[in-house]
Amino acid sequence: MRQSCETAYRLDPVYVIVSFVPVQIIFPLDFSDLKEALNYVHLLKDRIAIFKVGLELFVNNGPDAVKEVLDAGGREIFLDLKFHDIPETVRRALGSSLIGKVEFITVHTGGGTALLSAAVKSVPPGTKVLGVTVIIANLTGACNEAIMRDRLSPGPCLCYSKLRAGADHIPIGLL
Repeated sequence: MRQSCETAYRLDPVYVIVSFVPVQIIFPLDFSDLKEALNYVHLLKDRIAIFKVGLELFVNNGPDAVKEVLDAGGREIFLDLKFHDIPETVRRALGSSLIGKVEFITVHTGGGTALLSAAVKSVPPGTKVLGVTVIIANLTGACNEAIMRDRLSPGPCLCYSKLRAGADHIPIGLL
């Protein structure tokens, strides 16, 4: 568990208490070559707690990529594979003993409630499921430009593009 820090400042006539939680950096091991990735783990293991193993490293090196990063001194793994398949397939994949060694895994929210539910129910205690909604790099044209220029949420642009493509309606969830 991360500890929070508090500092009190006296600003007459009141005291202001500033509270914050230190940020943990996740270092992306976005490499094909496991040796290159492990060089960064060795270099950063005392400063970085969480290393991201993504699709490129995982596909080129298999589950050994996770084991090797942990053996090299990585304390936690963020397994960023963006699972998006039939719920039963995802359930079986996430039931693997490998998943018990990772802190975070990613699942595409576009797979629906059944997929997300299967993912959450199948991971061991301690592994957190992160839902991926939009990959910004996949947005194109005017929508992407508007998001970057105006710091917009991608939701409205995606809704508009889906309506233009012929969708009858777009359900919107509110928190």
